[in-house]
Amino acid sequence: MYQPGDLPKPNSLTCAGGTGYGVQKMKKSLLAAAITLAAAPAFAEIDPIVIYKTSPLGLNDRQTAQAITVITREQIETSGVQSVAEALSLAPGVAFNYPTSRNHNGKVRLAGAKSEQILILIDGMPLSDGRNGYPDLSVINLQSVESIELVRGNASAQLGNGAVAGAVVITTRTAQGNKTELTGSAGSFNTRTVQLTRSQVSDRGVTAIGSVYRESSDGFNVRTNNGSDDKDGFEDQGGQLKVSLPIALGVASFSVNKNSGEYEYDDGVNEFDNFAFNSTLDTGKLLSRLSYAKNEKKAADSNTQTYVLKQTQVELQYSQTDNRLFGLNLLRENTAGSSLSNGENSDSIAIFGEQFWNTEAVNIHAAARVVNNTDWDTNSALTLSISRADQSFSPFLNLGTAFRAPTELDINGYDGTGDGDTDDQLDVPAAQNLKTETSRNIEVGFNARADRWAARLGLRRSSLENAISAGYAGSTLWGGYFGAPSSNASGTTRRYGYDFDLTHRGQVLTQTVNVARSVRENADGSEDVIFPEYTVNYEAKTEFAGIEWTAGGRYESKRTALYSESDSYTVARLGATKYLTEQLQLSVNIQNLFDREYAITSDYQAPRRSTTLTAKYRF
Repeated sequence: MYQPGDLPKPNSLTCAGGTGYGVQKMKKSLLAAAITLAAAPAFAEIDPIVIYKTSPLGLNDRQTAQAITVITREQIETSGVQSVAEALSLAPGVAFNYPTSRNHNGKVRLAGAKSEQILILIDGMPLSDGRNGYPDLSVINLQSVESIELVRGNASAQLGNGAVAGAVVITTRTAQGNKTELTGSAGSFNTRTVQLTRSQVSDRGVTAIGSVYRESSDGFNVRTNNGSDDKDGFEDQGGQLKVSLPIALGVASFSVNKNSGEYEYDDGVNEFDNFAFNSTLDTGKLLSRLSYAKNEKKAADSNTQTYVLKQTQVELQYSQTDNRLFGLNLLRENTAGSSLSNGENSDSIAIFGEQFWNTEAVNIHAAARVVNNTDWDTNSALTLSISRADQSFSPFLNLGTAFRAPTELDINGYDGTGDGDTDDQLDVPAAQNLKTETSRNIEVGFNARADRWAARLGLRRSSLENAISAGYAGSTLWGGYFGAPSSNASGTTRRYGYDFDLTHRGQVLTQTVNVARSVRENADGSEDVIFPEYTVNYEAKTEFAGIEWTAGGRYESKRTALYSESDSYTVARLGATKYLTEQLQLSVNIQNLFDREYAITSDYQAPRRSTTLTAKYRF
């Protein structure tokens, strides 16, 4: 019988992008993969194997039962989404306190958790704005993204500090054959994008991809009655270069990513400038990585703050066997230049490991990480996934612990008036009792596959110890809103709910539906209402009259809190792609198809209907 353990090591299936093993090992593994898939039953082709980059071992969805959703480059292009925030809205359980637009501060929420409790990684580097501990998704250009993986559940053991409720793992574009693509799009709100990409793969195993892009938009008016005619537009430009080549020791890779721009918000312009360098050497047994990133944002609104985060990372991974590895990670972070920074380094050293066991009856996946930081105590995290090694019906159990360390805001407070102290009404004093937050997570459910059907049901519950006594509790900022129990006050927060995913791949039509329920209870027994309790996503794909059609919809239940008030709503999208020739492709995408008006927060509105026409020419 076909077993998950018969699969080749998953990393070998992704090394064409420059992140796998050596060339000889790659060729053998690809051949083994082809033989294995050819011998598998028909449903293995209909329900394709998904390899996770969130696992250092590169496990796939047959080997670990963790709740992971993958958003591919193909989905990004066919859905017509225009930002990372919009792309994440394709996944279940995700919500935003603001409209999911490019021209707004993008703070992702997941399964009842807040932005601070979700880790964002770009090519393995944690992303933050240097102040609050969460990134601004608006500064990430979607044109440079190859895939997005969303982990629903604790992920600190695999990925590091901050993933107490989940993680978003973003991978930038990788080489895909020998081709040059020129892509241009134009759409509503005078939105325009142009990108030139060259991908090259040689017979000697050298791969390279380079791209440059520019994007601009007049945007729409996010604030409806702030007395401003500003439509909150945006513009940015950037590029990337990624090269991988075989050498005597193995495979060496490096990449450079750069993007900068601005987006208008309320009464000012937020400027951002991001740079990242990443290099790896993979010998098959030992993977070494050196990374550097600098993220800078100048907020020119009423707060007039500057956020700067510089990060240097060194990592070593040793694969003792194909199913076991150990690693060491050194991370230095510095926020010198930020409005709230003390200018000192924050150094972390982490030891981590991952193990996969497989028998004819059961799969066991375990990961552990211990982290010591110069600013807080030593912390540890563990995840354990146990599932039945059966392709047709596989019950599973996922257990995990995670942690989140204090942020610059907790340490230094917030000088809202810019007068050099934190004693005024608009200020937030520094937090007290600085300790790390810890969480515990449990999920039970099953994976089922039969013929053209695939389903997953997970019942989850987690407990978060909010050990940080936030300075917000003593602040009168925004009428004392941040002092409410729903903020990061000390105490225990419980989250529970379920996720249900169902996919049917028919001869003509492929359909996917995701249903998620998320409830958050505070220490005083109250329930947060800044999150939609229910989210439902639907997507369908088909081909008719020589045109590839995609349709989708998203439902969110109502939210009643002042900061995220909205009635329940459903938005729909429609897309069509036509290949006029082998080289020329045209696509039309409509977001918010029925122009549904829905408000999020008082005075904030979500995007109205927008239409985008995209042309892609390959040569």
